[in-house]
Amino acid sequence: MFVLKKILTPFLIPPGLFIAMLIILGIWLFYKNQKKISYWCIFIAAVFWFASIKPVSDIFLSKLEYYFVPPKSFSGDIVIVLGGGMKENVPDFSGNSALNSAGLERVFTAARINKEKDIPIIASGGAVFSPWRGQAKKAEAEVAKRFLMDIGIAGNKIIIENKSRDTYENAVFSRKICIERGFKKVIIVTSAFHMPRAAMIFKKVGFEDNVYYPTGYKTSKESKYHYTDFLPGDMQALSLATKEYLGLIFYKLFY
Repeated sequence: MFVLKKILTPFLIPPGLFIAMLIILGIWLFYKNQKKISYWCIFIAAVFWFASIKPVSDIFLSKLEYYFVPPKSFSGDIVIVLGGGMKENVPDFSGNSALNSAGLERVFTAARINKEKDIPIIASGGAVFSPWRGQAKKAEAEVAKRFLMDIGIAGNKIIIENKSRDTYENAVFSRKICIERGFKKVIIVTSAFHMPRAAMIFKKVGFEDNVYYPTGYKTSKESKYHYTDFLPGDMQALSLATKEYLGLIFYKLFY
């Protein structure tokens, strides 16, 4: 029953549900002698199935994640932690907004570096605009500061950059803070999949002496796949990778 449950469940939730429906429809159309449409249904189902399995998403995501790896020995004047997203108006330990999983990973890594190196942190992230939800009321950097203080980082060690709306503005506004305060060597913290784009942008705006400290890895260099990894997944990892590759192309063309 355990194995059966593991096999059936991916076909009962999207996108596996739609893949299963397309396969069933294709078989039904085949027996109704509508073979051309039947083949198209099976083909589309196969494409979505292939795109949703972990080995495929790992190929694209790992190329981004392992472009940089955390250095074993490093130093710097300041840690810049890039916002990874947040949820507004949700219950939280010390407020009514919370960082999402990527934001938490980044902030926690920045806190660990602060504890080890005793250097300040720039929390970079403004009130992001969403075409579906409009302008966020609270800057992510403010929520990040609250989280950092909750885990023991002194408030005077945290600098808020709360104007940026994307990675380019993260770099531009953080650069201004670093110039004003005399920070020269920066340690950039962001998700591993996001680091290639962040590194490219930070160099473009004038950061030269940088340490890249990726965190929140989603892939392993030595992946060992289970049979469940070849069943339909949620496509989240492939979507992340696609967004980053498109972002790299966009910034290379227009900045």
